[in-house]
Amino acid sequence: MEFESECTGSFRLEKKSDRLLKNLKSKLKPKLWQAIKWELAAHFCIALEIVSIAEVKGCKRKGNDYFGQSVAMRHVYDDTSSCSYSGSYGGDVYLHLGNGRYLKMYING
Repeated sequence: MEFESECTGSFRLEKKSDRLLKNLKSKLKPKLWQAIKWELAAHFCIALEIVSIAEVKGCKRKGNDYFGQSVAMRHVYDDTSSCSYSGSYGGDVYLHLGNGRYLKMYING
């Protein structure tokens, strides 16, 4: 499967994340899927899950501002922090999927 190297953790978590990504790829419009692929390629992803708007936290940003280019995703919630000393970052990013659903991704780098 093409997503195995992008998400790490326990084998069970990898399997669940791979299943979720495969499901999203088949059900989402290509424009929304492209934004998810950009996020997976840009960061080290640890955990994925679908959450409701009630579980979302962080700073709301326009999709165009977050990705730095034109994207079909209206907005992204960014709840990451960075360390200027080590140059590392980590936290949750919530990508809007529509109908009050968000893809929660724990990223670090």
